[in-house]
Amino acid sequence: MEKTIRNSILLVVLIVVLAGAIYIFLSSQNLPGQEQNQERSGQEGNETGESVREVNFAERGNLIRNNPGMDPDIWYLVYEQPGQPALYVKLVFDNDSVCIFNPSGQEGCDSLNEEAIGKHVSVEGFREGDTVLVAELSEL
Repeated sequence: MEKTIRNSILLVVLIVVLAGAIYIFLSSQNLPGQEQNQERSGQEGNETGESVREVNFAERGNLIRNNPGMDPDIWYLVYEQPGQPALYVKLVFDNDSVCIFNPSGQEGCDSLNEEAIGKHVSVEGFREGDTVLVAELSEL
């Protein structure tokens, strides 16, 4: 009887350890439908030492700024998706962000001014929550 109880406990422990190992293995895999976020901080990089960033946001919409209920002096993109009301994300720019306005061509994103409000643009970047770090913003 004591041997049966010991074997049962050993079997339960073995099943729990095996289930834990399977869970850890599967949670580390990039399964379909999971959003893949590459490290932005430069800890992961390519052969040249540059940081690898994967674009996980690409939308067309309009630039807005200083609208009621939004953070003051912050740029936002307002855009649409089928079956949903107007959506918006906060735009953040860094030194690697590229802004292209017609017909002047490529400009630094720090040159955005009040004339850009309402412009129809395409934004590609790295979304985290309700904020997008802009990789490229292009006027359409």
